[in-house]
Amino acid sequence: MAAYLWHATLGATGFYNRWASASELDVDRIVFVCAGNICRSPFAELVARRYDLSAASVGLSTRGGDPADPSATRAAAAMGISLDAHRSARIDSLEITDRDLLVCMEPSQARQVERIDGVKHVVLLGMLGTVERPYIPDPFGRSDDYFLTCFDWIASSVSELADCLDRAKIR
Repeated sequence: MAAYLWHATLGATGFYNRWASASELDVDRIVFVCAGNICRSPFAELVARRYDLSAASVGLSTRGGDPADPSATRAAAAMGISLDAHRSARIDSLEITDRDLLVCMEPSQARQVERIDGVKHVVLLGMLGTVERPYIPDPFGRSDDYFLTCFDWIASSVSELADCLDRAKIR
């Protein structure tokens, strides 16, 4: 909770504005990034696909090949999305191009992916929603209710992202 409040305060001061807009971007694919690629980013990827966006998801600290967390699977199912077929992927397993938009859950992740060769566009997913949340907490190991809250934030922000990209005529 402390990290969430800290980042919310920094976000309110404009500290994360460089990662707050996806308008007028010329991109072909959305790549959702989180830590383990077993909770937040795979859920965001599947929500984006519901909007007919080309999407992928990866983790910054995963070994790859792991299924979605059981709590994530339950929360996603409650929201009409199946994570049953998901297997985690490492960020270095994906060829990143300057036509990708990397969408991170946390500021530290945005800083990390900005250093990757070929990365041109980085945003914080939570900064794209009607309520700015620069830090979407990792629900791993938390209650199913906590997962539902985080997934609701993610779904709302992905919807805003899809609207923004649609207005920019990017698909």
